[in-house]
Amino acid sequence: MTTPGVRGCHNLRTRKMGDMLMVDVHIDIDADITVEAGHAIIQSAEEAVRARHSVLGMIAAGGNIYYLAKLAGIFGLNVQDVGSMQTGVSVASFKAMLLAQGAYFTSHVPAIGGAIHKGLQQEPYWKPFFDGYQKVHEWLAQVKPDVAIVFNNDHGLNFFLDKMPTFAVGAAEEYHNADEGWGLPLYKPFAGHTELSWHIINSLVEDEFDITTCQKMLVDHALSIPFELAWPDVEAWPVRIVPFAINTVQHPLPSARRCLALGQAVNKALQSWRGDERIVIIGTGGLSHQLDGERAGFINRDYDTFFMDNLSVAPAALTRASINEIVRQAGTQGGEVLNWIAARGALGAGPVHEIHRNYHIPISNTAAATMLMEPA
Repeated sequence: MTTPGVRGCHNLRTRKMGDMLMVDVHIDIDADITVEAGHAIIQSAEEAVRARHSVLGMIAAGGNIYYLAKLAGIFGLNVQDVGSMQTGVSVASFKAMLLAQGAYFTSHVPAIGGAIHKGLQQEPYWKPFFDGYQKVHEWLAQVKPDVAIVFNNDHGLNFFLDKMPTFAVGAAEEYHNADEGWGLPLYKPFAGHTELSWHIINSLVEDEFDITTCQKMLVDHALSIPFELAWPDVEAWPVRIVPFAINTVQHPLPSARRCLALGQAVNKALQSWRGDERIVIIGTGGLSHQLDGERAGFINRDYDTFFMDNLSVAPAALTRASINEIVRQAGTQGGEVLNWIAARGALGAGPVHEIHRNYHIPISNTAAATMLMEPA
């Protein structure tokens, strides 16, 4: 009411739109002024409200950011806008910071779960493998992610050969593990991030990815064991998840190029996400191994080295081979490297640097590896 030209106001109403709180108000101004002058008065009134009721000022006064972030919608702000204001960086830089937490890659051999369950981590056979996770623990403690987007593959717990989607995305409130027959304990349930799941799903469909949406999804050792390795001995998982299941089991398998494009489309979806969660990408499986046929026990150190050397700096180099050639070089079950390729794509097209690598042969009859990457 102190803004020059404002004669009064009426019809003050509030409503919700998505995660924002909207306020509508009719402002009375002189009827004989020009439209341009009227717009100038309204703009001055909006600026006066913003100046008097600063979101940062309300936070500094002890306001709860969860509710104030919704109130910020009155000023056309979202939580990323408020975050950039608090940190003193541009919105673009703040958004990039949220997406730049990095990625964790790991093998998910069921025998790893058995070793954890039996407390064998310091046995000579297992110690070189488990020693590779100290850096992972330190990195996650520093990054403190809120959400993990996990690229893995189902081994018959959720899908079977008669119904095998190429790409499936979870959109559940909670994900449970179940007995797979490996003699492993049942693992803790995982909380889902349904809002982010649907945001990604809608974006992927808009980008013409024909995905299967799962509002109920069981998760097997391909997701549970990497979490046990990353966050050992926690009572509850510290992150919510958005799980992707990629068909690496039943031919025809997706190409490496398509999996990289899937990850890149996920990165595009994250760029338009309005939340302020710190997001980490996880890719599980591999590396080279074959469990069946005349090549049972096949491991290819040369291919694994080529794969790890190029994953961070030249992921497109990993997509030049056909899926049949990848299986020839990595083994029948080594096709799980598709999960890693998709996860790398989710880090975006910008430069990425490797900050940790551990490679150990064998775990069971698999070449086991662990990697960490961050955007450069």
